[in-house]
Amino acid sequence: MLSNSQFIKPQAPFHKAFNKTNPSSMFCKYFHLDKLPKSATLYICALGIGYAYINGKRVSEDLFAAPPSDYEKRLWYMRYDVGAFLKEGENVIAVLCGNGFFNEDMQNAWGSTDASWRDHPKMIATLYIDGETYCIRTALGIAVRIPLI
Repeated sequence: MLSNSQFIKPQAPFHKAFNKTNPSSMFCKYFHLDKLPKSATLYICALGIGYAYINGKRVSEDLFAAPPSDYEKRLWYMRYDVGAFLKEGENVIAVLCGNGFFNEDMQNAWGSTDASWRDHPKMIATLYIDGETYCIRTALGIAVRIPLI
């Protein structure tokens, strides 16, 4: 599902204070569809907290997706039926990523402030349209840093 994709993150040096100065990042990709698909499925894994949007509409009401874990052992991904969000012509997919447990700076029982995985929030995604991998692989994505309002 995600094997042909790569994690993307902001292209800036990582500093542990990043989660205070730039608490979120948005990753966007524009793409064109010649016709409406019969089916479309988005597979996405956000390290941190991730919310996916297609054409300005949030694809799920899930909160704090994906669940926290020991990121050296297990990564959770989400699967969404997104056919209803797509349209013929130009489309845009955007993923808003926040720090979450992945870049935690509060002392806690798990010692996450010193975890080896701490980094910018990042995400990986693949969009399947009519059963085939479509143009959306995060290796092709564009990372845009935005402040959280």
